[in-house]
Amino acid sequence: MKAVLWGYSYNDMKSNWKNQMLWLADALKENGIDVVKKDLKCEGLVAPEYNPKTDNPCDIAIYNHIDISNLTGNVVKADHNWFFKPTVPDEAHTTLDPIGYGPFSSVSFDKPDFESVNSAKVKTFYETKVKDWVEKGTTKWGSFSEKPDIDLSDYWLVLGQCGGDSVNTRHDFGDYFTKLKQVVTELARIDERQIIVKLHPYTDGKDATDTIFSDNLAKQISAISPKVKVYTGKIGIHSLIENCRAVILGNSGAGYEAMMHHKPIIAWGKPEYKWIAYDLQYLADMVRAIKLDWFDADKQDKFLYWYLEKYCYYDQETCNRRVKELLAEKEWNFDELWKNHRPAQGYTEFKKFIDIMSNKLLNKEIKEDIFNGPSGPTGPTGPGPCPIGPTGPEPPVVLEIGLRRGDQRYFYKNLFNADYRGIDITKFDFPEFIHGDSGDPNTLKKVKK
Repeated sequence: MKAVLWGYSYNDMKSNWKNQMLWLADALKENGIDVVKKDLKCEGLVAPEYNPKTDNPCDIAIYNHIDISNLTGNVVKADHNWFFKPTVPDEAHTTLDPIGYGPFSSVSFDKPDFESVNSAKVKTFYETKVKDWVEKGTTKWGSFSEKPDIDLSDYWLVLGQCGGDSVNTRHDFGDYFTKLKQVVTELARIDERQIIVKLHPYTDGKDATDTIFSDNLAKQISAISPKVKVYTGKIGIHSLIENCRAVILGNSGAGYEAMMHHKPIIAWGKPEYKWIAYDLQYLADMVRAIKLDWFDADKQDKFLYWYLEKYCYYDQETCNRRVKELLAEKEWNFDELWKNHRPAQGYTEFKKFIDIMSNKLLNKEIKEDIFNGPSGPTGPTGPGPCPIGPTGPEPPVVLEIGLRRGDQRYFYKNLFNADYRGIDITKFDFPEFIHGDSGDPNTLKKVKK
């Protein structure tokens, strides 16, 4: 199996995206996938250059900072496309998605199961990681420590974006700054509270040499009402959010900073966190949105935890987990794996064995005695209770004794999403490996541990 890392949008990872790309390459290799690179500069990435004759088509093509709608013309033919995009709240968190990123991602279309996450873990997450991000003023561009001269509380906070960003031009449509001014105008008309508008620090462009555009835009918005005050530049977003009543924005990643402060979010443009925000489909609906009687802080906290801890990756371990999840979604089949990972057994013999395991592990009509023994979970021949889900053990556990080249593990991991361990007297270089003689009591101790 082969994956092509393509610098389709940005071809130079430099220092800010380098680690995320290296984690991704290592995670792919760990799952037995050959990695090649196309038009991609990334210091430390060890991968051969793309060859159109041998690498097109491939199994997986991975692009950065685009979505599936951009894939037109001369692109790599692949069974599956993944999209890489660094995100909030720091310079490490990254998304890897089969559709795209941000508002145009799988998270936006299929409601994730965030409401079932453990409440105690969410509480610890807020007391540790979130607290640290807030105190340091962390953003995905680094830390912004400058604080605004605001002596207010209970104000509406409207957060601006870059007008040319794809989250506005493609993941939404229509002139973004027109919408922004309409939102502020409507808010000033229907409520007496002060309105703070913070324009994006890169409204004029990240490498802009002047602030003519943002200065003019600030004047136009300030003129809407005496209740409106506009801030520009690199002001710390957390200091603005801390005392506001609610945050109002479009498809902005700043919604995640709002969640860190447990603030209600009113959003237009269908962001990926629409599941916990007020969906402002009509300007006329602002009058209902600002009542805030719809806000569920517990539900919002769970979404932030799920997004940053379960969906994003931010180190090698979490990247390995995310790649494994996406590979599990891929429709692997025996013959596809056999081409690249042929074990010592013959095709017919091993195929029959895998078929038997498929029936036992994935069939909904699982026989309890397979897991618990004929005398039941506590009987003399039963190994004890095994957690059996609706489709078998979750995940099934595979212990392989004697690995030869280590090819069988790819079948267990990709076909069954198995929790795999392998024992051999020869050393293998993969995390699930246990070195030792299977007849040695010390090896048994390692397995039990």
